[in-house]
Amino acid sequence: MVEEKQITPTRLGVLMALLIFLCYGLTQSLVIEGVMFLGGIFIGFTKIDSNPESLEVAYRLTRALAMLSGFAISGLIVFLMTRYFAKDIVFENSLTGIALSWGTRFYLGLGLVFGAVLGAGVFLIGYYVFPVDIDPSKVMLPEVGLSIGYTQFIWLAIVLLISPLVEEFVFRGVLFAAVTRSWNWPLAAIIVTLFFTLIHLPRTIYYPPATIAIIVLGVSTLGFRMLGNSLGPAVAVHFGYNLSVVLVSNTFSGFSPQ
Repeated sequence: MVEEKQITPTRLGVLMALLIFLCYGLTQSLVIEGVMFLGGIFIGFTKIDSNPESLEVAYRLTRALAMLSGFAISGLIVFLMTRYFAKDIVFENSLTGIALSWGTRFYLGLGLVFGAVLGAGVFLIGYYVFPVDIDPSKVMLPEVGLSIGYTQFIWLAIVLLISPLVEEFVFRGVLFAAVTRSWNWPLAAIIVTLFFTLIHLPRTIYYPPATIAIIVLGVSTLGFRMLGNSLGPAVAVHFGYNLSVVLVSNTFSGFSPQ
C-alpha cells in the first residue's frame, strides 16, 4: 500500500501576511541603504567625488544597483517565506490562492493592452490637465529618463521586469489571498490597494494625480488578477502600464504642456 503524502495546511492568514510584508519592506530598505553605503565608501576611495559630473554618474549608478538589489532580494525573501508557510496555495488559481501562474493568453494580451492604454492615458491627463508646478515625468518613473548607459538599462530592468513581478506577487498574490482567506475578497481588495498606494506615497505625495494613477493601477491589476484567476494578467497590466509611461514620458521630454 502506497502511503499518501500529506500536505501541511497553509498558515497564511492576515497576521502571517503582515509578517511577510514587513519582512519585504524591511529587507528592501536594509539592502538599499546597505548598497548605497558601500557605494559611498567606494566612491570616496576612488576619489570620484572630486569631479562633480563623475560623482553624479556614480551616484545614479549606485542608486540603480541599490534598487535592483533591494527589489530582487526582498522579492526572493517573500517567495521563500510563502513557499514555507503556504506552499499548498502558491499555485492555486482562486481568490483564496496566491495564483502564481501566467493564466491564459487572452487575459495576458488583454492586460498588456489595457495597461499600456492606462499608462499613456494617466500620463497625458496629468501632463495636460494637471501640469501645476511639477512635470508628471518627474514623479512617474523619472529615473529611466534621467539615466544613461548601464544605469538606464538597470532602471528599465527594475521598472519593466522586477517591479511588476515582485509587487504583483506580494500584493495581488500573498496579501490578497491572505486577507480573502481570513475575511472576504471585497475587504481584501480595499486593504491591498491601500497598502499598494501607501508604499508609493513618498514619491507621489507631492503630485496628487500620480497618487490617483497608482490607485487606478492597483485596482486594475487586482481586477485582472481576479478575471484571469492568476497573477499573469496582473503582471501584464503592470508591465504595460510602466512601459507606456516610460515611452510616453520619453516622447514628451523637453516639451511643455500648452
